[in-house]
Amino acid sequence: MITFTAADPEDGTYWMPVIAGEPYYFIVRYYGPDLDALPPGPCDRK
Repeated sequence: MITFTAADPEDGTYWMPVIAGEPYYFIVRYYGPDLDALPPGPCDRK
């Protein structure tokens, strides 16, 4: 669970601090490639 608040809730959740009164936030999560699951490339074919 993620908590978005200006003050730390101190309840064990992952806290995302925000600025009180700020109306919008842009949240991004990056997922890196799983290099072990990539299909073989065209140069790898024999």
